[in-house]
Amino acid sequence: MAIRPLTEVVEALEQKHSQDQESIADSLTLVMVPLLWMVNFEDLDRTSLLVTEAALPAIRTAYLQSQHVAAADEFVSVLLQSHAIRG
Repeated sequence: MAIRPLTEVVEALEQKHSQDQESIADSLTLVMVPLLWMVNFEDLDRTSLLVTEAALPAIRTAYLQSQHVAAADEFVSVLLQSHAIRG
C-alpha cells in the first residue's frame, strides 16, 4: 500500500465530508417534500401542526447525523494538524 501525500489525504477527506453532508441533506429532502403536500391552506392551523410533528424526527435525525459527520471531520482535522506540527 503506497503512502499518499498529506495534501491528497486532506483533499480526499474534505471531499468525503462534503459528500456525507450532501447525502444527509438529500435524505432529509426525500422525507420533507411529501410532508409538505400535507399542508392544507384551508386548514393551516391543524395541518401545519401535523407536518411539524411528522417532520421533527427526520430533522432531528439529520441534525444528529450531520453533527456526527462534523465531529469526525474535526477529529481528523486535529490529527492532521498535530501531524503537521510534529512533521
